[in-house]
Amino acid sequence: RDALNSAISTSALDSEIIQTIGADSVGEIVRNVPGIRVEAVGGAASNSFTIRGLPLSSDGSKYLQLQEDGLPVLEFGDSIYASADNLIRPDLTLRAVEAIRGGSASTFASNSPGGVINFISRTGETTGGAVALSTGLDHDTHRGEFRYGGRISDTLRFHVGGFYRQGEGPRETGFTALKGGQIRANVTKEIGKTGFIRLHRRGQCGRRDQELHAGCEPASAAGLHSRQRLRRGTLVQAAAAVANRQEPVRHARSERGHSGHHPGKRDRHCAGPQ
Repeated sequence: RDALNSAISTSALDSEIIQTIGADSVGEIVRNVPGIRVEAVGGAASNSFTIRGLPLSSDGSKYLQLQEDGLPVLEFGDSIYASADNLIRPDLTLRAVEAIRGGSASTFASNSPGGVINFISRTGETTGGAVALSTGLDHDTHRGEFRYGGRISDTLRFHVGGFYRQGEGPRETGFTALKGGQIRANVTKEIGKTGFIRLHRRGQCGRRDQELHAGCEPASAAGLHSRQRLRRGTLVQAAAAVANRQEPVRHARSERGHSGHHPGKRDRHCAGPQ
């Protein structure tokens, strides 16, 4: 059945729609599916997803399962800082996104009373490829993508692709917050008319900027804005008390156990009043 004659609520986004909206994260793609609410406060990942009528979890998707090629990315999608969208990086290898909304989705997957979103990859049905380059007009970010696939024999085909990005990102961080990428490859062996065996391999490496909000927006509201940065074995954690306008405090802890406090010196990575 097609989507119009189906008895369940379904939606589909093909690769042309995804490229038109310029989405490079799961949150930007999923928010274009009707009936799904997305709070993309964590940047490219660690965002919150829910279906219309169900509560929103603090992190991830408690009532919505994310799948890749029909298999669940994570069985439980609401783990703190370990949600399913941390493992999905959309690029040119993504062929389509299909979604099922409503209670009937629980018949297709476990832990999905609100819906199922399936990210479908290209598998080299047709020979060809593409290259895409993008740059930020209002922020310093550069990204390059590629894909290529085709048939090796009458019953064997492959597809490979990935991306690499580098830059400061949409937020003014003062350093290269986005750096790294991924590469994906799959090989499919067709068996008979409808059967196949597929091997899939993916590698991700890099870093990204993540904002952790705890009621600090707007600045007059009570709360803390904290940022953690790991560099050369030293954990630097800076926090500014926005409500009472206290001086930010810097704590440094290295492998040698050294710690120090510099009074009267503001941390340039804090979000406190300057």
